[in-house]
Amino acid sequence: MTREGVDGIKGDFPIFSGLFIPALSPGELPEAVDYALRGGADGVTLFNEGRMKRKHWKRIT
Repeated sequence: MTREGVDGIKGDFPIFSGLFIPALSPGELPEAVDYALRGGADGVTLFNEGRMKRKHWKRIT
């Protein structure tokens, strides 16, 4: 999905992939970030970050 967005705007605007934290285990989070960045995203946004557990934070810091 990220690559489609990047290709669609042709570099006119930055793309930030949204990651829905409750859908990701702590182990999946770094993989999701990497996947978004390899897909051309300029960064990621974390939705419902209040649901992040200490294990999530440790995986991305």
